[in-house]
Amino acid sequence: MAFVRMRSRELVRARARGAQLWAERLERVVVRPAVEAYRVGPFEVQLQMDLHGLKYCPFVSPEVAPWLTSASEALRRLCDEGWTPAVKPRNLGELIFQVQAHIAPLLAAQRCASPSVLARMVAYEFVGLSALQPFVEDDLVDEVYLDDPQRPLYIDHRKHGRCSTNVHLGSRELDALKTHLETYTGEASSADNPSTKAELRLGDVRLRVGIDETPLAVEGTAVHIRKLGGTPFTLVRLVAEGTLGAEEAAFLGTCIRAPINITIVGPSGSGKTSLLNALDMVAPPAFRRVYIEDAVETLDLTRYGFHQTRLRVAPMESGADADGKAKEVLKSLHRSPDILILGEVQTEAHSRALFQSVSSGIRAMQTFHASSPEQAIRRWVHLHGIDPVQLADLGVVVTMVRPDPQSSRRYVSRISYVDAHNLQVEDIFRSAPPFRRRESLIPVEGSPPVAAVDAIRGEGWFVLNFKHLKEQIEKAIAAGALDLESFLGFVHGEEGLT
Repeated sequence: MAFVRMRSRELVRARARGAQLWAERLERVVVRPAVEAYRVGPFEVQLQMDLHGLKYCPFVSPEVAPWLTSASEALRRLCDEGWTPAVKPRNLGELIFQVQAHIAPLLAAQRCASPSVLARMVAYEFVGLSALQPFVEDDLVDEVYLDDPQRPLYIDHRKHGRCSTNVHLGSRELDALKTHLETYTGEASSADNPSTKAELRLGDVRLRVGIDETPLAVEGTAVHIRKLGGTPFTLVRLVAEGTLGAEEAAFLGTCIRAPINITIVGPSGSGKTSLLNALDMVAPPAFRRVYIEDAVETLDLTRYGFHQTRLRVAPMESGADADGKAKEVLKSLHRSPDILILGEVQTEAHSRALFQSVSSGIRAMQTFHASSPEQAIRRWVHLHGIDPVQLADLGVVVTMVRPDPQSSRRYVSRISYVDAHNLQVEDIFRSAPPFRRRESLIPVEGSPPVAAVDAIRGEGWFVLNFKHLKEQIEKAIAAGALDLESFLGFVHGEEGLT
């Protein structure tokens, strides 16, 4: 029904808007020569330097531009005939795909160049989100922000960091975004709860969308979109890009295979989830993974033979049961996970459930907002009421850093464990400026988490497997095996670990 409501409200506007919006994308207002230019689907993206820094400017490419009239006619025809999906779409990506499949043959019959590309433009305009298409389909865009509907979007670019853009989200796009959230997730804002956070699926890409509305948002609707999926960061790719060294990567990879509990701390946008997903790929596919998340940020690895049970609980913004995630964490004691992946630990109830689980012998990996392990401990002990003795169950704590919010640079600054008797954080690895100068502060085999593993698996198990994984990572880097499939072939190939 929500799709029908959207259709009746939006199609008339779509009929009039299509040609106009694409024409706006044709206006190439070049402030200065582009620092970089590249193709994203039907768009040519230019990174231009202006007085405030880099501006991300998507324009319709010259190859596509001559066929916009045909695309606009196809859009009008789609609206006039009152098209509806032949099969009820389960998510937004399926709706876009069905529109694209319906329109592409019509454009091909007119001998349009790249009919599938043009049809996808029509599909995005049909669902009211054409302004977002370049950002959704550009693998180098990680996050999209809107502070005020009167101002243009700005983004976090994987290569260039924080960039302004020449794109606005109008009331039509905002209404469509909210309608799709309600249609496919059931999440909707209200006067009592003006915040919404939910996930939209578009094929391999997932959008974690957060919306704050008036009266909470003073300047009008505010939006934050985080892209997940797409081209994932493998552990080898993180090493190649300088996020951590090969020795640190091998240490953490062996920890997750042991498995040892891992908590990744850092401020927002520091790369905690990227590292968590990269480590998830290293754990043996035969491990039974149980995920509990309010917004699904982990990767679907089932196509590669991984065992994954994925559970989603209501986000705090929904106003639903605030302890829902904590309850599911405790229930996981009876789900027999080899590793429990919690995503973000946010509240006191989450923290209490986490420590109760790991003290029961469950191995877990999660993220936590804190600038350092010391800050995380203060928050756990003084705000969340965790007994300091329980901190010994944390295993390994990884600290992620993003020194400059406007830069894309993120790196692992520390890998530590907690001496719960003295309530002290002891570093195993530390990275000091300049970022590539890394120090191994104590022998790998000398850390208590490793000693605990060797006591169970046999003396020397950890170091033997650590050295083997380090060799695999170095070979993968030398071979340029940075993508997911190649990486999995190296770390889960026939050799395996001993």
